[in-house]
Parts: sequence; structure tokens; C-alpha cells
Amino acid sequence: TSFEYAPACTATRNDATGVVTVTLDITNTGGTAGSEVAQLYAEMPVGLGEPLRQLKAFSKLALGAGETAAVSFELNTRDLSIWDEAVHAWTQGGVLGQSIAMRIGGSSRDLRSECALLL
Repeated sequence: TSFEYAPACTATRNDATGVVTVTLDITNTGGTAGSEVAQLYAEMPVGLGEPLRQLKAFSKLALGAGETAAVSFELNTRDLSIWDEAVHAWTQGGVLGQSIAMRIGGSSRDLRSECALLL
């Protein structure tokens, strides 16, 4: 069977907790029931010395033929931090005020949904 990802996801941040929720719809476009593992990758701003894509979360969905479901991923502050050698700790210092691209798909080579998060 095959799956269609909504082209755009939504990313919202709870300022009180720092938790980021990324949500999108996935549809089973095939003729039979099946499962899909949706993977969320974060792309940190260039110049921070981070890898291009980092797997931050995944979710396995079981969908019937033609069924659509919303999938949500929750990321905590640590998930969106970088290692600061100067203080020997995970921080958001270099990330705050910058945009992080959130990309979702069935694998790192098949990313079909995207949204941006401004920290």
C-alpha cells in the first residue's frame, strides 16, 4: 500500500514548558490496510556545526485503506538544543531566535512534509 503525507505540517511551541508539538495528516492511499513509520527530522541552522538532519521522533501508524489520521510529535527543550563546549552542557543559546526546519517522511531520503519553527 502507499501513504500520502500532507505537504505542510504545523509546529507550535508552548512557551511555559518549551515543548514543541509538530502535527500533520497522513493518508493510506492504497487499496489495503497497512502501517507506516513517520519520521521527524530537524534541520538546525547552518553554521552551528550540527549534522544536516537529525532524527528527533518517530511514530508508527496503522491505517485502513483510504483512512487518514493526524500524527503528532512532541519535542522537549533538549531535543532542540546543541552541545556547548564552553559550558559543557546542552543549551539553546545558538538556536534561539533562529528558524529550525521540521521535515517528516517515511525515511531521511523520502521527506514529504515540511514546516518551520522559530525558537
